[in-house]
Amino acid sequence: MMTAVCGSCEAGPAGFKHAVGQPVLIVTAAGPQYFGVLTHYDGFGNVLLKDTAQRITNGTSYADVPLGWVLVRGDDMSALLVDPVVNPVLQKEDDPKQIFPALEDMPAQ
Repeated sequence: MMTAVCGSCEAGPAGFKHAVGQPVLIVTAAGPQYFGVLTHYDGFGNVLLKDTAQRITNGTSYADVPLGWVLVRGDDMSALLVDPVVNPVLQKEDDPKQIFPALEDMPAQ
């Protein structure tokens, strides 16, 4: 089940045209959430994101893992949300809910 959520969007991949170039949140059927800028989409609902981060949550805390370019298959997508506040790039550096260390601060394994 795929949903495009933005003011007056069309249902399905046709509604993605309003989101091209904007920050989006994608929720997948498997659970991961991806934040990034929508650059391309096709008729099957596959989308290509740039400047992407995957949000890992633990209760009310979270960590954002930077990924870069990500291709999300349309059959794995549950929702595509368009809203500038979901983009982690736009969030404050001192967000109190982000308690996990940044990747560069984590010791190498």
